[in-house]
Amino acid sequence: MTTSISVSSKAQSNGWSHSFWDCCSPAKIGFLGWCCPCVLYGKAQSQFNARDSERSIYLNSDCCLYAATHACGLHWVFLSRERGKIRKRYGIEGGTFSDCVQAACCSCCTLIQQEKEIEKRSRVSQEGYQQPTEMAYPQP
Repeated sequence: MTTSISVSSKAQSNGWSHSFWDCCSPAKIGFLGWCCPCVLYGKAQSQFNARDSERSIYLNSDCCLYAATHACGLHWVFLSRERGKIRKRYGIEGGTFSDCVQAACCSCCTLIQQEKEIEKRSRVSQEGYQQPTEMAYPQP
């Protein structure tokens, strides 16, 4: 008799890896998000678009665009748009409305959460395939 066990990838959570409200750790990302959000936005976009954390650049056109829109109060538009792209690429649940509300109400928390998600997911994709450890079943 053969027993088949199937494991679904849906068993894993399709949510964000880090809480929306966890915006103070690590301190470097928290500091950039609260004091220099345009720099963190530029870094996140560089890393997200290049898919290579080694080449992420802090000061770039995305940084300048975010700074200009922040001065006009329209930065949340770019944040919510990028949040949607991140959700789509990584299969994270959510919708456009929640993206807009979070980006408009607390742009720093949104930006920090996005940066941490991009960092984590790009690190996992760079590690490549990891052979699973052997599983041992108890004898009946």
